[in-house]
Amino acid sequence: IYEAAWVSSFLADLGLEVESAMLEFPLTSEERREASSLWGNRPRPWVILAPGAGWNGKRWPAERFAELGRQLFASRGASVALIGSPSEKEIANVVEAGMRCPCLNVTGQTGLGVSAALIAAADLLVGNDSAPIHFAAALGVPTVSLWGPTRPEKWAPQGPRHAVVRTPGACAGCIYWHPQSVCRGEPPCMTTIACEAVLSECERMLGLLQHNTC
Repeated sequence: IYEAAWVSSFLADLGLEVESAMLEFPLTSEERREASSLWGNRPRPWVILAPGAGWNGKRWPAERFAELGRQLFASRGASVALIGSPSEKEIANVVEAGMRCPCLNVTGQTGLGVSAALIAAADLLVGNDSAPIHFAAALGVPTVSLWGPTRPEKWAPQGPRHAVVRTPGACAGCIYWHPQSVCRGEPPCMTTIACEAVLSECERMLGLLQHNTC
């Protein structure tokens, strides 16, 4: 069960009406202005890559993010931005260096509100099972999320504007650091996700966006 729906179901036990499990993220006008200045006049589509995650087992390799950003720039002329916490700066720097094309890397340089405002202005966010995909869902921004040991059925944003990419047959639901786990520290399920599969979903989501704005 989607986590937000599961949590909101407890409202019924308290005698409260359950209207929806939709997430919300309020933004101030100042946060939106700062995000707009960071995006500047870069050409659309605006695509955000969020290569970090709470633990290494949920991270798609930084080199794959770099390849994805490079291909989106080449095929779509996309303006790519990198976001994340200060602890994810090293990962973002690897992605930026590997892209070898223009990139807005503000990882660790903005507060939570401005990061969310950057997402709100974007056309697409690509990320692991981590906070940015949920910010995007709360702000109505399409996502492509990448999954390995955690369950997208429970944690992924819901609806047709949110695409899930995972390798069929991967050991979803495992906890890589558990004593009975067969993989330790570097779960292979994330490394088996091909860049071509992620790029295909990105192209599809951006195509839907283009169709809806015509």
